[in-house]
Amino acid sequence: MIENAEQLKQFFIKSDHPNCDGVYVSTAVRKQWMLNHTTVTIKGTVRTIKFINKGGGVWQANLSVA
Repeated sequence: MIENAEQLKQFFIKSDHPNCDGVYVSTAVRKQWMLNHTTVTIKGTVRTIKFINKGGGVWQANLSVA
């Protein structure tokens, strides 16, 4: 379970498939990410995370090109 923005970043860095369907996170994790304006660099490409609201305080986090 991803509990903070740093764990979310590490999830995507360590992921074998950076274009995967994403991971579900809480509103608290999304808020941390959005407040820090964090980006992720994977294999030389700067990426950001897009969030899709799934309802009930759950968000789907997906990588996108910054």
